[in-house]
Amino acid sequence: DEVLEALGEFFISSYLLNNGHLDLLRAQGQTLREFMGHMDTMHAYLKKEVYQDIVPPSFKTEDAPDGVGFLLHYWSFRPALGPLTKGMVCAAGRVLFEQEVRVETLRTSEAKGCHYVLYRITDEKGDPHPRQHAGLAARG
Repeated sequence: DEVLEALGEFFISSYLLNNGHLDLLRAQGQTLREFMGHMDTMHAYLKKEVYQDIVPPSFKTEDAPDGVGFLLHYWSFRPALGPLTKGMVCAAGRVLFEQEVRVETLRTSEAKGCHYVLYRITDEKGDPHPRQHAGLAARG
């Protein structure tokens, strides 16, 4: 799990940013929640334009019941990649929004070959208010 988390962090913080994908990442939202909520759209674009054979995961965000952070639903036909997603979310928070986040796994399940994970995403400092594109603006 630790290796996959590190790979997820590397993928966002090094590979994507250093290989011309900054504008694509910027277009996904002004907050981490918006960013994660647009992952299905981004993956659909990549599948159509670049990687026709990929079977991307699916994401959905919603309010956390207590109003702190948000919930992230993750579905994938590749069950071992949940930790990769956790690393990517942490890196996106840090690199794109200058926000250290905690990613807590609340529930996992599998049905008909589809792996499901419910995450709770919170700011490490407990700040319930999402940050805007501070990190990206500095790089622009």
